[in-house]
Amino acid sequence: MEIMASIPVVLALGHDSSKPIASNRIRLLEGIAQSGSITQAAISSDMSYRSALASIEALEELADCRLVVKTVGGKHGGGAELTADGHKLIASYRLIEKFQAELVGFLGEHQGILYAYNKMMLKTSARNQLQGSVSAIDDHEDIVDCVWVDLSPELRVAVSVTKESTAELGLRPGVEVSLLIKAPAIRLATTASPGPGVNRVPARIQGVQVGGRKSRLKLGLADGIGVSAIVDSDSLPMQGVDLEGRDIFVDIDAEAILIGISF
Repeated sequence: MEIMASIPVVLALGHDSSKPIASNRIRLLEGIAQSGSITQAAISSDMSYRSALASIEALEELADCRLVVKTVGGKHGGGAELTADGHKLIASYRLIEKFQAELVGFLGEHQGILYAYNKMMLKTSARNQLQGSVSAIDDHEDIVDCVWVDLSPELRVAVSVTKESTAELGLRPGVEVSLLIKAPAIRLATTASPGPGVNRVPARIQGVQVGGRKSRLKLGLADGIGVSAIVDSDSLPMQGVDLEGRDIFVDIDAEAILIGISF
Protein backbone atom coordinates (compact mmCIF):
# COMPACT_ATOMS: atom_id res chain seq x y z
CA MET A 1 0.00 0.00 0.00
CA GLU A 2 1.02 3.63 -0.42
CA ILE A 3 1.68 4.55 3.20
CA MET A 4 1.87 8.31 2.69
CA ALA A 5 -1.57 8.26 1.08
CA SER A 6 -3.10 7.20 4.40
CA ILE A 7 -0.88 8.98 6.95
CA PRO A 8 -1.20 12.78 7.20
CA VAL A 9 1.92 14.88 7.20
CA VAL A 10 3.31 14.48 10.70
CA LEU A 11 5.19 17.78 10.75
CA ALA A 12 3.46 20.97 11.81
CA LEU A 13 4.24 23.50 9.10
CA GLY A 14 5.79 26.62 10.52
CA HIS A 15 7.72 24.94 13.34
CA ASP A 16 11.48 24.95 13.01
CA SER A 17 13.40 21.71 13.15
CA SER A 18 14.75 22.42 16.64
CA LYS A 19 11.25 22.02 18.06
CA PRO A 20 9.62 19.18 16.10
CA ILE A 21 6.09 18.32 17.09
CA ALA A 22 5.53 14.63 16.26
CA SER A 23 9.16 13.61 15.96
CA ASN A 24 9.04 11.72 19.29
CA ARG A 25 7.04 9.01 17.52
CA ILE A 26 9.51 8.86 14.68
CA ARG A 27 12.39 8.68 17.14
CA LEU A 28 10.57 5.79 18.78
CA LEU A 29 10.44 3.87 15.49
CA GLU A 30 14.08 4.68 14.81
CA GLY A 31 14.97 3.47 18.28
CA ILE A 32 13.20 0.17 17.66
CA ALA A 33 15.07 -0.24 14.38
CA GLN A 34 18.39 0.40 16.13
CA SER A 35 17.90 -1.50 19.39
CA GLY A 36 15.37 -4.16 18.45
CA SER A 37 13.53 -3.33 21.68
CA ILE A 38 10.40 -1.27 22.37
CA THR A 39 11.52 -0.79 25.97
CA GLN A 40 14.92 0.62 25.02
CA ALA A 41 13.40 2.76 22.28
CA ALA A 42 10.86 4.17 24.75
CA ILE A 43 13.63 5.11 27.19
CA SER A 44 15.65 6.87 24.50
CA SER A 45 12.51 8.74 23.38
CA ASP A 46 11.61 9.87 26.93
CA MET A 47 8.41 7.79 26.91
CA SER A 48 6.95 5.24 29.24
CA TYR A 49 6.54 1.75 27.81
CA ARG A 50 2.77 2.26 27.91
CA SER A 51 3.00 5.52 25.96
CA ALA A 52 5.29 3.85 23.42
CA LEU A 53 2.75 1.11 22.78
CA ALA A 54 -0.02 3.71 22.47
CA SER A 55 2.07 5.71 19.98
CA ILE A 56 2.75 2.64 17.86
CA GLU A 57 -0.92 1.70 17.91
CA ALA A 58 -1.98 5.23 16.89
CA LEU A 59 0.46 5.28 13.96
CA GLU A 60 -0.65 1.84 12.81
CA GLU A 61 -4.30 2.91 12.91
CA LEU A 62 -3.46 5.90 10.71
CA ALA A 63 -1.37 3.81 8.34
CA ASP A 64 -3.80 0.86 8.29
CA CYS A 65 -0.82 -1.49 8.32
CA ARG A 66 1.72 -3.01 10.69
CA LEU A 67 4.73 -0.85 11.42
CA VAL A 68 6.25 -2.90 14.25
CA VAL A 69 6.28 -6.65 14.84
CA LYS A 70 7.38 -8.40 18.01
CA THR A 71 9.94 -11.17 17.66
CA VAL A 72 10.03 -14.25 19.87
CA GLY A 73 13.03 -16.16 21.21
CA GLY A 74 16.63 -15.51 20.27
CA LYS A 75 19.61 -14.79 22.46
CA HIS A 76 17.84 -12.06 24.47
CA GLY A 77 14.41 -13.68 24.62
CA GLY A 78 12.72 -11.71 21.87
CA GLY A 79 12.27 -8.06 20.91
CA ALA A 80 10.75 -5.98 18.12
CA GLU A 81 11.56 -4.89 14.60
CA LEU A 82 10.14 -2.59 11.98
CA THR A 83 8.22 -3.77 8.95
CA ALA A 84 9.01 -2.46 5.48
CA ASP A 85 6.21 0.11 5.92
CA GLY A 86 7.76 1.18 9.22
CA HIS A 87 11.07 1.89 7.49
CA LYS A 88 9.23 3.71 4.69
CA LEU A 89 7.43 5.93 7.18
CA ILE A 90 10.71 7.00 8.77
CA ALA A 91 12.28 7.75 5.39
CA SER A 92 9.18 9.69 4.28
CA TYR A 93 9.09 11.72 7.48
CA ARG A 94 12.74 12.70 7.21
CA LEU A 95 12.22 13.68 3.57
CA ILE A 96 9.22 15.86 4.51
CA GLU A 97 11.29 17.34 7.34
CA LYS A 98 13.94 18.34 4.82
CA PHE A 99 11.34 19.91 2.51
CA GLN A 100 9.80 21.75 5.46
CA ALA A 101 13.15 23.26 6.45
CA GLU A 102 13.61 24.46 2.87
CA LEU A 103 10.08 25.92 2.79
CA VAL A 104 10.54 27.75 6.10
CA GLY A 105 13.83 29.15 4.82
CA PHE A 106 12.13 30.28 1.62
CA LEU A 107 9.28 32.06 3.46
CA GLY A 108 11.60 33.82 5.90
CA GLU A 109 9.68 36.45 7.85
CA HIS A 110 6.39 35.36 6.24
CA GLN A 111 6.16 32.07 8.18
CA GLY A 112 2.95 33.27 9.83
CA ILE A 113 1.18 32.14 6.65
CA LEU A 114 1.85 28.54 7.66
CA TYR A 115 0.44 29.02 11.16
CA ALA A 116 -2.75 30.43 9.63
CA TYR A 117 -2.91 27.43 7.30
CA ASN A 118 -2.64 25.02 10.23
CA LYS A 119 -5.46 26.79 12.05
CA MET A 120 -7.75 26.68 9.00
CA MET A 121 -7.16 22.94 8.59
CA LEU A 122 -8.61 22.16 12.04
CA LYS A 123 -12.40 21.98 12.31
CA THR A 124 -13.88 21.72 15.78
CA SER A 125 -17.11 22.42 17.64
CA ALA A 126 -15.16 24.34 20.28
CA ARG A 127 -15.88 28.03 19.83
CA ASN A 128 -12.46 29.21 20.94
CA GLN A 129 -9.20 28.04 19.35
CA LEU A 130 -6.14 29.83 20.71
CA GLN A 131 -2.50 29.52 19.71
CA GLY A 132 0.30 29.46 22.25
CA SER A 133 3.61 28.01 23.32
CA VAL A 134 4.39 25.67 26.21
CA SER A 135 6.44 27.59 28.78
CA ALA A 136 6.72 25.06 31.62
CA ILE A 137 5.41 21.71 32.84
CA ASP A 138 4.73 20.89 36.50
CA ASP A 139 4.89 17.10 36.85
CA HIS A 140 4.54 16.71 40.61
CA GLU A 141 1.21 14.82 40.50
CA ASP A 142 1.04 11.06 39.91
CA ILE A 143 -1.51 11.03 37.07
CA VAL A 144 -1.61 14.49 35.49
CA ASP A 145 0.76 17.28 34.54
CA CYS A 146 0.06 21.00 34.74
CA VAL A 147 1.14 22.40 31.38
CA TRP A 148 1.67 26.17 31.36
CA VAL A 149 0.94 27.78 28.01
CA ASP A 150 1.84 31.35 27.04
CA LEU A 151 -0.89 32.74 24.80
CA SER A 152 0.87 36.10 24.70
CA PRO A 153 3.59 37.90 26.67
CA GLU A 154 0.87 38.99 29.14
CA LEU A 155 -1.36 35.91 29.28
CA ARG A 156 -0.41 32.49 30.63
CA VAL A 157 -2.88 29.69 31.39
CA ALA A 158 -2.61 26.29 33.04
CA VAL A 159 -3.87 23.17 31.27
CA SER A 160 -4.38 19.83 33.03
CA VAL A 161 -3.02 16.96 30.90
CA THR A 162 -2.46 13.29 31.70
CA LYS A 163 1.17 12.22 31.80
CA GLU A 164 0.51 9.79 28.93
CA SER A 165 -0.76 12.65 26.77
CA THR A 166 2.23 14.82 27.69
CA ALA A 167 4.55 12.08 26.44
CA GLU A 168 2.48 11.12 23.39
CA LEU A 169 2.10 14.73 22.21
CA GLY A 170 5.76 15.47 22.86
CA LEU A 171 4.93 18.45 25.06
CA ARG A 172 7.88 20.37 26.42
CA PRO A 173 8.88 24.05 26.75
CA GLY A 174 8.95 25.76 23.36
CA VAL A 175 6.42 23.50 21.61
CA GLU A 176 3.67 25.41 19.81
CA VAL A 177 0.15 24.22 20.70
CA SER A 178 -3.52 24.97 20.10
CA LEU A 179 -5.95 25.31 22.99
CA LEU A 180 -9.61 24.49 22.47
CA ILE A 181 -12.10 25.99 24.91
CA LYS A 182 -15.86 25.59 24.61
CA ALA A 183 -17.72 28.84 25.14
CA PRO A 184 -19.73 27.55 28.17
CA ALA A 185 -16.43 26.67 29.92
CA ILE A 186 -15.62 30.39 30.23
CA ARG A 187 -17.48 31.58 33.33
CA LEU A 188 -17.97 34.97 34.89
CA ALA A 189 -15.91 35.18 38.09
CA THR A 190 -18.21 35.21 41.09
CA THR A 191 -15.84 34.69 44.03
CA ALA A 192 -13.07 36.80 45.52
CA SER A 193 -10.36 34.36 44.42
CA PRO A 194 -10.31 31.34 42.11
CA GLY A 195 -10.16 27.81 43.47
CA PRO A 196 -7.33 25.40 42.71
CA GLY A 197 -6.98 24.44 39.07
CA VAL A 198 -8.82 27.54 37.86
CA ASN A 199 -7.40 30.19 35.52
CA ARG A 200 -8.67 33.66 36.40
CA VAL A 201 -8.25 35.90 33.38
CA PRO A 202 -8.97 39.63 33.00
CA ALA A 203 -11.25 40.44 30.09
CA ARG A 204 -13.16 43.32 28.54
CA ILE A 205 -16.69 42.84 27.24
CA GLN A 206 -16.75 43.77 23.56
CA GLY A 207 -20.24 42.61 22.69
CA VAL A 208 -23.34 41.05 24.26
CA GLN A 209 -26.04 38.91 22.66
CA VAL A 210 -28.74 38.49 25.29
CA GLY A 211 -30.94 35.43 24.96
CA GLY A 212 -33.58 33.71 27.04
CA ARG A 213 -31.74 31.31 29.36
CA LYS A 214 -28.30 31.83 27.83
CA SER A 215 -26.40 34.84 26.54
CA ARG A 216 -23.25 35.16 24.46
CA LEU A 217 -20.40 37.46 25.41
CA LYS A 218 -17.67 38.56 23.04
CA LEU A 219 -14.59 39.11 25.20
CA GLY A 220 -11.19 40.67 24.60
CA LEU A 221 -8.29 39.21 26.57
CA ALA A 222 -4.70 40.44 26.75
CA ASP A 223 -2.90 41.48 23.54
CA GLY A 224 -6.08 41.48 21.46
CA ILE A 225 -6.97 37.81 21.98
CA GLY A 226 -10.69 37.36 21.39
CA VAL A 227 -12.92 34.65 22.86
CA SER A 228 -16.63 33.93 23.17
CA ALA A 229 -18.41 32.86 26.35
CA ILE A 230 -21.88 31.42 26.88
CA VAL A 231 -23.28 32.34 30.30
CA ASP A 232 -26.61 32.17 32.12
CA SER A 233 -28.57 35.27 31.23
CA ASP A 234 -29.57 35.86 34.85
CA SER A 235 -25.87 35.98 35.82
CA LEU A 236 -25.25 39.08 33.70
CA PRO A 237 -24.71 42.19 35.79
CA MET A 238 -27.40 44.80 35.12
CA GLN A 239 -29.17 42.21 32.94
CA GLY A 240 -26.80 42.90 30.05
CA VAL A 241 -27.50 46.63 29.82
CA ASP A 242 -24.52 48.84 28.92
CA LEU A 243 -21.99 46.04 29.44
CA GLU A 244 -19.85 46.76 26.40
CA GLY A 245 -16.47 48.15 27.40
CA ARG A 246 -16.78 46.88 30.96
CA ASP A 247 -13.72 45.17 32.50
CA ILE A 248 -14.42 41.86 34.23
CA PHE A 249 -12.71 38.62 35.21
CA VAL A 250 -13.54 35.18 33.85
CA ASP A 251 -12.64 31.74 35.20
CA ILE A 252 -11.57 28.78 33.08
CA ASP A 253 -10.90 25.38 34.64
CA ALA A 254 -7.55 23.91 33.67
CA GLU A 255 -9.33 20.57 33.14
CA ALA A 256 -11.80 22.18 30.72
CA ILE A 257 -9.11 23.16 28.21
CA LEU A 258 -8.12 20.75 25.46
CA ILE A 259 -4.56 20.98 24.20
CA GLY A 260 -3.55 19.89 20.72
CA ILE A 261 -0.66 19.96 18.30
CA SER A 262 -0.61 20.15 14.53
CA PHE A 263 -0.24 16.57 13.30
